[in-house]
Amino acid sequence: MSKKEVATFAAGCFWGVEHIFRKHFKDIEARVGYIGGTSENPTYRQVCSKTTGHAEACKIEFDPTKVSYATLVEFFYKTHDPTTLNKQGNDTGNQYRSAIFYYSPEQKEIAEQVTKQVQEKLDSSKPGSLYSGSKIVTEIVEASEWYDAEDYHQDFNDTFTVTSPNLNFAEKAWTAWFNSFENEVVATALIAFIMHEVVYFGRCVPFWIADLIPFFRKYKIQANKSNTVAEHWQCLKSVLFAHFCVELPLIFSFHPVATMFGLEITTVPFPQWQKMTYQVALFFLFEDTFHYWFHRLLHYGPFYKYIHKQHHEYSAPFGLTAEYAHPIEVIILGAGTIGGPLLWVSITHDLHLITVFIWISLRLFQTIDAHSGYDFPWSLRHFIPFWAGAEHHDYHHMAFVNCFSTSFRWWDYLMGTDLKYRAYREKKEAELKNSGKAKVKAN
Repeated sequence: MSKKEVATFAAGCFWGVEHIFRKHFKDIEARVGYIGGTSENPTYRQVCSKTTGHAEACKIEFDPTKVSYATLVEFFYKTHDPTTLNKQGNDTGNQYRSAIFYYSPEQKEIAEQVTKQVQEKLDSSKPGSLYSGSKIVTEIVEASEWYDAEDYHQDFNDTFTVTSPNLNFAEKAWTAWFNSFENEVVATALIAFIMHEVVYFGRCVPFWIADLIPFFRKYKIQANKSNTVAEHWQCLKSVLFAHFCVELPLIFSFHPVATMFGLEITTVPFPQWQKMTYQVALFFLFEDTFHYWFHRLLHYGPFYKYIHKQHHEYSAPFGLTAEYAHPIEVIILGAGTIGGPLLWVSITHDLHLITVFIWISLRLFQTIDAHSGYDFPWSLRHFIPFWAGAEHHDYHHMAFVNCFSTSFRWWDYLMGTDLKYRAYREKKEAELKNSGKAKVKAN
């Protein structure tokens, strides 16, 4: 019985590398893991942070009497693009580099010889053919210490839905979604757009229902004003235009930009809830600051006349008007929503797409609530003193001045752009108090 040998290759996401080698060579044993870096016992999330130096790799045990090392190396070059540095498909980062890790001088010699042959074929191929004239960037390096990847990564493409107890339903569904698409950009854009539409219109539904029930009229901030069916229809058409013609193209451009900065897309399991919570909190702070200053700018002269005025066509807003705006305004203020995550991931390289989705969902909840025209007893401003809420933003639509913030009140307070609003509140509270006294006297 011949002694088995080991071959280790890195060619992008190790799920696919392991899967294709197992499928093509029936007599091998394969495992995925990390190699080539400096960190000891790295986790998948640490490797994805691009700070460990490790590559995602596939370690193959093979019988040289059944399949030669040269055959494995030749197949390795057929499985990926060896001419792109630190990138395979939509996956970018040094963990996705192309590399051959040899275990003996003989393996090194064979790897170099096969690489030379592949390069000669590329050099002699016809112009316009795949990889024609490109230079191979595959590293051929001595194997360092190998670290097995977590159990749920092993044979992942074939078994994750059945034998991955560490993954919850959402994580399995997430992976199934992305595995069902050949193009990750399309998969990301579609799920992002569907999420946006479901959350946006779904959040509007409770307020539409409240409009139909007289009991809730007492919570309407501008109870003396009502919007017609024609106004709702006009708003809906404009919002749908913005969603499909402005936001959808931007959503498609998100994946290439975000992955360039290091955003994790398909990684599972998801980050811990504690991490997602503080990241979302930071995004709220960033967006509120961004929105305050750019919103104020949009109230300046020509910016208001030609851009922001459209959003103020409804002095008594309702939920759907949250994204009723000029396309330029949609882009400018939308930059505050997505700018926080992009800035964060560009600095830390530690952010997952699911966290971005949670943030955007909460941001949509916030902005639709702020435009709802309702101030319920259970509205957040009654529990969080510095929360803006509908009562704060409704004044902005009614008076066209003051209250430029989105989520919080502190920028308006610090900059004195809530003085008229506070005076208005004091007046309304005094009127309400006097009205109560009058009723007591009448009784």
